[in-house]
Amino acid sequence: MSLAQHNYYLRNKDNPEYVRKNREAAKRYVARYRERVRDITKNTNLFSHYKIDLEIFREMVKKREGKCDICGRYEGESLSVDHNHDSGKIRGLLCNNCNRAIGLIGEDPNILSRAVNYLCLNFNGARDECLKGWPKTERKSIVRNDVNSEERCRFD
Repeated sequence: MSLAQHNYYLRNKDNPEYVRKNREAAKRYVARYRERVRDITKNTNLFSHYKIDLEIFREMVKKREGKCDICGRYEGESLSVDHNHDSGKIRGLLCNNCNRAIGLIGEDPNILSRAVNYLCLNFNGARDECLKGWPKTERKSIVRNDVNSEERCRFD
């Protein structure tokens, strides 16, 4: 704000007509400012954490139709970028619940496998119905510990 604008404001700040007219202008300005800052902040965070920009993120969201890669719930641009913490490689886009769930299990497929088995055992006693289509019902481990984290998971 220039000095002239500031002086004009000081002279008119108690004038009801000035206040009424400028209230609408201020609302429009704040709305534009919030949107611009939101985009700048999101772009900065995406680049600093994942080395992608907002345009690439929006393409990823559009490709998935705004849906979580795990549960399929529509979240739009509220999706979180899921990545491998060892390599930094982006795995996909998840809703906050699925992203937290993966973090809470420590990104360990063995724990997730045991959780699936647990849920199926306690799924109203309908274990066989619950596990239809799963590649292997009983498994001690689906992870190979003798290879790097990129090649660790196997689905046989």
